[in-house]
Amino acid sequence: MRSSATKTTTRGKAKDSSVREIERPEWMPDESVNGCELCSISFSFTQRRHHCRGCGHIFCKEHCNIMMTLPPEWGYESPQRICAGCKIKFQKYAKTRLDRESDIESGVLVAQYYLRDKEFTYSTPLLAIGRRKPPLKNYFLVLPSAIGSSTEFLMSTVRSSSSLISTETTRQLFVAIMQTVRHPFILPVASVDYLLDKHTAVLIRPFSREGALRDKLHKVDPKIDFYKKYGAQAGSALGVKQVALYGRQILEAMSFLQSIRFSYPHLNASNIVVKDGKCCLTDLENSLLGLPPLYIQHFTNAAHAELVCFGHVLFQMAMGFTKAKASIQEFATKMPTNIYDILCSIFEPASGVPPTVTELLNNPFFSAVSISENVLDAKSQCILEDKAKIMLRRARRKNKEMIEQFLREQEEENGTANVGSLRISEQESNKAATASATSSATAPDAVASPKKETATTAATTPKTSSVQPMQGYSSSNPSDPLNPDNRKKAAMRAQMMRKQSSLQRKSSAKLNGTQKHFNQAFSFLSLSSLSSLFSLFSLSSLSSLSTHTPPPPNTHPPPPTHHPHTHQHIHHIPSTHINRQTQLNATVYHTFKNTRTTTSNI
Repeated sequence: MRSSATKTTTRGKAKDSSVREIERPEWMPDESVNGCELCSISFSFTQRRHHCRGCGHIFCKEHCNIMMTLPPEWGYESPQRICAGCKIKFQKYAKTRLDRESDIESGVLVAQYYLRDKEFTYSTPLLAIGRRKPPLKNYFLVLPSAIGSSTEFLMSTVRSSSSLISTETTRQLFVAIMQTVRHPFILPVASVDYLLDKHTAVLIRPFSREGALRDKLHKVDPKIDFYKKYGAQAGSALGVKQVALYGRQILEAMSFLQSIRFSYPHLNASNIVVKDGKCCLTDLENSLLGLPPLYIQHFTNAAHAELVCFGHVLFQMAMGFTKAKASIQEFATKMPTNIYDILCSIFEPASGVPPTVTELLNNPFFSAVSISENVLDAKSQCILEDKAKIMLRRARRKNKEMIEQFLREQEEENGTANVGSLRISEQESNKAATASATSSATAPDAVASPKKETATTAATTPKTSSVQPMQGYSSSNPSDPLNPDNRKKAAMRAQMMRKQSSLQRKSSAKLNGTQKHFNQAFSFLSLSSLSSLFSLFSLSSLSSLSTHTPPPPNTHPPPPTHHPHTHQHIHHIPSTHINRQTQLNATVYHTFKNTRTTTSNI
């Protein structure tokens, strides 16, 4: 039966525990199913329905008999009944939760330890407001230590995954770069440091109550958790004038970063803070700490990564939701024409090369917008040391290598998937052709005589592949998956690998069997030798004990007597000799008996 807590609570569907918190599910109605979802056994008076508390689905008793403690926020005080699938899910969730709680505790301790002698005081943890989870990134709300100041600042601790910062010199260069890079449309840094022993960067910036650009699109409080703020719902699109203004401000900041050779492929709506009516780029440290970009799956070239990021931000401002991998032409009638033309030039350029940031700034859609901030003096005021420029060059090279490595892995996966899909489609088409020929051959003569001719013609015609090459296809391309020769070579290589693995398995099994028989024989021989030695030792010992002293020289054995019934002479033997001989025979008998028993057991 359902508990009262379940009746009075309405929750959403369960979600992936590795990504977000699991929510309490809604129970399926009893009348929605007539049998178990796993074994399909029909429910009756004796075969009762059982709801899984983890997913809300209905099973029989056999497939819903696992008792497990569920998250405490669900309201259950004792272990509840769940299915086998939810058992795996909750085991992963429990481990993830413990790891996350320990990461949160360590992050809080790091923040409090860092602020012990700073001009800021620890206020509130905001650990889940961003996409990156602890321990990779932690957020905290801090306040100035000065009396009477109520300005809020956002403190972020970022775990580095790059070897770019490993010494005291590189730490100082990192701090100098983050403090020197200043622009009207880049959020300034109030305090920055790098903890070498923990490989963690600590940055403090002004906190904006308006939140990030994505918060503005979804109209939510920036302090709410990331997945609760956005979820699966789309945001609201901005007006055309506001899109042009924000786009101009973002392009000005990107142009400044390119002028100082600062690579920033991490641009997205969550890394753009809206403060006092203008957009400011933030989280520039991601490029120096080796964090992967958000839109790396959409990159086609490392040189155009930043333009692709800007295209996604522009699309999100115009539509209110993020762009998937669908073609931009599907949204031709759903956005203004001037924005659509810019997005086409970025994602699907006619010349194959997207425009540069300078060309986008000269576009009438952005150049017609006037800004009051002085952006010309920002480059002249940003003076970096030669060592800092070298560090920026290394960071740019590492970002390029990371993107190119990801693209190579994607090409390898896509090539393997294309070859497999082509092979499957060819097999299906051949099966369909064979089935149609068979059906036409078994049809009546009066009805299907033309079909017979067609089937005969198809049988006599040489079989060709159902996959037609694309326009511009060249069979000489060694990496083309549509090349029949390449497919044959791939099939031959796969067959050879299968044969080699089969031979290896057989040889290893044969070797294991030979080793097993050798071990058995060796153990048998060892035990037999030991038992033989033990028997010989026992016999020699007993025979030495059984030797009796000779009789005195003056004594003679009594003469033999004649038995009246057997007519045989009986010699008189001393009784002591008889007893010792009997004891020896009994000992030898038991020794050989034990030896034979041990050998049979082996």
